[in-house]
Amino acid sequence: MTLDQITVGMEQLINAKASEILSSKPQDQHYLNWRDMQEVCLVVKSACVKQFNEVPQGVEMACYLAEAVLAPDKKAKLKLMKQVISLTSGTTGIAIILAGVGAALGWGAGIVTTVTAFFIGTSMLGPIAAMAGGAMLAVIAGYFIFDNDAPTLSNKAIDALRKGIRGALTEYWKERGGQLGNRYLSDN
Repeated sequence: MTLDQITVGMEQLINAKASEILSSKPQDQHYLNWRDMQEVCLVVKSACVKQFNEVPQGVEMACYLAEAVLAPDKKAKLKLMKQVISLTSGTTGIAIILAGVGAALGWGAGIVTTVTAFFIGTSMLGPIAAMAGGAMLAVIAGYFIFDNDAPTLSNKAIDALRKGIRGALTEYWKERGGQLGNRYLSDN
């Protein structure tokens, strides 16, 4: 399989799961909530395990960031940001994942740069920097607080997931693409 085939497949999987969830909801609640997004992310992670025998860290990051968009309160958003920080130490391509998520959420270049610098700085300096950066973490969690228009927020979260996954898969392919491409070519 090629990177394009895997990426398109993941996006179709995201769309299909979101559509399945939405089809079971009443018309006046035709949007995803936090629990629904967790379910979509679980399907994405399961597909990664089936495809790659692991969940790439970038995919986990993209899932946590998408979940943060729909998290019910600032405390839940902070918890998700801390989970992202715990993954950044070994993840290359943090900037590309955050750029995709930021674009989907309508962040300006300044916010994307600030958030990226924080995560990259935290991953380079380790856990002490993460603890010291608590105030900055709260600010970043604040970037995930939006108005209460549930349908718009639901669309932003799905778009953030798609774009974050696209960036994560691109970076994963750079690291392991030769091995994966050869493996899947020999399987077919």
